[in-house]
Amino acid sequence: MKDLRSLEQRWRSRINPSSKLSDISVPDHSVSLPFPIQVNDLVLLTREPICLLLCIYTAFLLSILYLFFEAFPLVFMTNHDFPLQFVGLSFMGLGIGEFGGMIISRPIISALTSWFLRGKNREEELKKPEFRLIPAMLGSVLVPIGMFWFAFTGYRSVPWIVPILAGIPFGWGVVLVFSSVFNYLVDAYRDWSASAMAANTFLRCVMAAGFPLFSVQVCRLPYMLRTWTNGRCIISWGMIGRVG
Repeated sequence: MKDLRSLEQRWRSRINPSSKLSDISVPDHSVSLPFPIQVNDLVLLTREPICLLLCIYTAFLLSILYLFFEAFPLVFMTNHDFPLQFVGLSFMGLGIGEFGGMIISRPIISALTSWFLRGKNREEELKKPEFRLIPAMLGSVLVPIGMFWFAFTGYRSVPWIVPILAGIPFGWGVVLVFSSVFNYLVDAYRDWSASAMAANTFLRCVMAAGFPLFSVQVCRLPYMLRTWTNGRCIISWGMIGRVG
């Protein structure tokens, strides 16, 4: 740490010889934890509600993504007679949504940020961790759109391309929510950012590992007709995702 500070001081002295590292003051908007104990991921999950809720939400989204890994083959092999070697192509919608969303999201998020900051001190407000969650606001709308889209278009009578396209808004929303929540956790829990990210990773892995175990059974509930075994289960997940 001393070596890093001395290196930073040398670089700053080259830019402005009169500046000192101790003279630099940066407003700290990070969370101040009320408990003077050693902080780890389990402590944050049990004693920080905002960290717990964000971790649960991202874990739920990753679990739904893993559920799609089981639901897509079920839908496209049963309802659209896809051979096994072509089932992987049904995930193209998710891939396009994730990669395309990263490209086109920046101007949209900039416009949303400017709208939220109207009449406020932009420089001061952007230093607050809460503004890292603006992309998640858009993502939380796109995710249930993709889920309901997939749930209502998995019929045999609907062209196969329509449920594939449902992965675009879902993948886009997942990327926005994940990047937004990760940035918020690092910025809000600055001194404990590693523990905050560990808590998020722990909960995501635990939930995502469990969902594929019962995804096929959920999508084959008795009230589902054989002609549209796409899973109205996705409808119920979509309702939960919209509430989140």
